[in-house]
Amino acid sequence: MCGILGIISENQSNLNKEVFSRALEKSKHRGPDGSLVEKINENALFGFNWLSIQDLKIEAMQPFHYRENWLVFNGEIYNFVELREDLKKEGYEFKTTGDTEVLIAGLTHKGIDFLQDINGIYGFCFYDSKNEEYIVARDRVGVKPLFYYHDTEKFIFSSEVASILAYVPAQLDYSMLHTHVFLDRFVGSQKSKSFFKNIQSLEPG
Repeated sequence: MCGILGIISENQSNLNKEVFSRALEKSKHRGPDGSLVEKINENALFGFNWLSIQDLKIEAMQPFHYRENWLVFNGEIYNFVELREDLKKEGYEFKTTGDTEVLIAGLTHKGIDFLQDINGIYGFCFYDSKNEEYIVARDRVGVKPLFYYHDTEKFIFSSEVASILAYVPAQLDYSMLHTHVFLDRFVGSQKSKSFFKNIQSLEPG
């Protein structure tokens, strides 16, 4: 299952590691095998709660660093073995046997276009240090959850709303609650919303 969390902000007061670690702890149940927080650049923290399934070695731990780029990833890439062989032909080398390193290598090689090659379920954030940009993505069906919040100072993403609520006030969106209770599903534009005001669910795909 695993859990990811990240905050991007030019205001250094938002990048307190103790506060961030407490926020990450709120999704500890998603990954009881270990947790790690990394300051990936001057303006961003990435955190990960690990449920070790494929590669049990510590080298597979996230946030994952590869050729100066960073990744936090929750999910499973079904065709990662084939993709790894393709990337090896392009000169990429691998120190782990799981899909995380394949994903970050592919994104390093092709950027967002690599998503067209993937067969899997995922929610992730990839930091491209060369272009100084972030790619936040969710699988086409929306199997893996990914929520986000942004204002003028910060952008926060997480596998769970609870971690984001460590940074922003909890304001219930009662119209969403009523719709979900009576219709028992999200409809139309509501697929991009959560039960809390200003916290969005990244749409599938």
